[in-house]
Amino acid sequence: RDPAHVEAPDEFRLDRPTIKGHLTFGKGVHFCLGAPLARLEAMTVLPMLLERTTRLEAAEVGPWLPSVLARRYEYLELAVE
Repeated sequence: RDPAHVEAPDEFRLDRPTIKGHLTFGKGVHFCLGAPLARLEAMTVLPMLLERTTRLEAAEVGPWLPSVLARRYEYLELAVE
């Protein structure tokens, strides 16, 4: 998440161009076999969700969990209307 390499690195953006050295789904023999499915799910479900809601926001955001493998919140509760 280096701002010198990518604009707004902490934002989740599906339209972000591919970046050389990007490690979201691993690399080489450790590349995630589910990566294409995860991308397809995100590109299918998120637009449908946003189309059917008038408001979607983080209601309660937990702390970041320390990990060398994945950056994630302990929990993320959403408010949806």
